[in-house]
Amino acid sequence: MACGGLGDYNFAMPENKKRKSLRRRLLKLAIFLVYVLVIAEIGSRVYWKIKRDVPFFSTPNDWYSRFYEELKESDVLNADLGPDNGTFDVLLLGGSALDRVHRSLALKSDTLPQALSKITGQPARVFNLSNPGLTTRDSLTKYRLLKDKHFDLVVIYHAVNDTRLNNCPPGKFREDYTHSGWYKQVDRMEAHMPGLTYFTLPYTLEYTVIHILSSKKVGVFLPRHRPLESWIAHGTDIKTARPFEDNVQKILDIAAQRSEPVLLMTFGWYVPENYTRADLKAKKLDYAKSPAPSAVELWGSVEGVKKGLARHNEIIRNLSLKNPQAIFVDADMLIAKVGENFNDVCHLSEKGKLLLMQSFLPAISQNKRLQNKRSP
Repeated sequence: MACGGLGDYNFAMPENKKRKSLRRRLLKLAIFLVYVLVIAEIGSRVYWKIKRDVPFFSTPNDWYSRFYEELKESDVLNADLGPDNGTFDVLLLGGSALDRVHRSLALKSDTLPQALSKITGQPARVFNLSNPGLTTRDSLTKYRLLKDKHFDLVVIYHAVNDTRLNNCPPGKFREDYTHSGWYKQVDRMEAHMPGLTYFTLPYTLEYTVIHILSSKKVGVFLPRHRPLESWIAHGTDIKTARPFEDNVQKILDIAAQRSEPVLLMTFGWYVPENYTRADLKAKKLDYAKSPAPSAVELWGSVEGVKKGLARHNEIIRNLSLKNPQAIFVDADMLIAKVGENFNDVCHLSEKGKLLLMQSFLPAISQNKRLQNKRSP
């Protein structure tokens, strides 16, 4: 019997075995990818916990507190803030200027809470959500977050920090301030909610890219605390007028919906005619003594900052006319522009802080809505 050659045999793998082999490879690949994804997600959560103090298992409030530490410091998210809780609760919305006023007065035997208690006849609590560098956009973001809270008075004191956002070419400016890396990160954080509490990795990657693009060397986004030198010349074009007005008006609208009185103030500021950064550093200007006065250039050019401050105060005055329910105090007019009232362009001296308090306490005392809330 003749034997057939090797060519007579079919060594090809059966079709069903090919499919099983392909499925095994795909399954192994899927398991590997899931493993990598889990490790990356754990690494992402560890980063936020170690570097940014975000709990490993987080909530939306934890993420807002990562950007706004004053939410945690003030304990406003956990406080009993009902309309009939027996205390007069005040919310402060502003930047470092208002923050320093509150901290300075609070250290002096609780001057501000005691004064408010005398006016209202109730124990007063002040929830300070003002902090260095914050703008009207930040205050709007936090005020929206506090939708389940009730305040007996909301204080708005803004102007200078928004001027920094003018320092960019017109084509880059965004009215939601997302041409700044800080606001882009906040914006993306909110866009990922509520899923961010379950899966942090995508946002971590976005956050990192935005952080890199916000560096001075790259310069795609405006840095948070200092303008880019190459963009400062654009700061004299006050592009923030409309968003500044919109942000404050939205706060006023929300307050009206919640039946919360608002104290709306213009912003006190002062730049000596002979101002130079060198003279400020050498303490040759007539500002009150301060260990660390802030240079105007932290916000932009002298001309740009002055124009921005004047424009923002004008907007506040106009908003007071459009919103007669707000308690309006023209602090910019009531605090004389002399060195003894200021430590620098926007931070009040001890005398200036007292003047500010003395300017708004009578307005609060005379407000009919607050008079009706007084304890018998």
